[in-house]
Amino acid sequence: MLGNQSNDGQQAVWGNGPKLLCNPNHELVRLAERLDWKAMEIRFSPLYSPIGRPSIPIRVMVGLMILAEMRHFSDEEAVKEFCQNIY
Repeated sequence: MLGNQSNDGQQAVWGNGPKLLCNPNHELVRLAERLDWKAMEIRFSPLYSPIGRPSIPIRVMVGLMILAEMRHFSDEEAVKEFCQNIY
């Protein structure tokens, strides 16, 4: 299910924090700024069910796929890297 993000206060705590912590010249930051995330959401959202458990945001899923491809990671390695590395 393609659901809305719950506002549990977490965003209020982080806000732009991760963006402020990142080096704007890092290759992944530059890549993220160049990608058309809105177009990807429009393209992939029809693949999600309107019922069921709320989904992981499309940006996260696409970002993990890109990370796995760029770094030759398995799915599990990409998720582990995502959890451990702010970039």
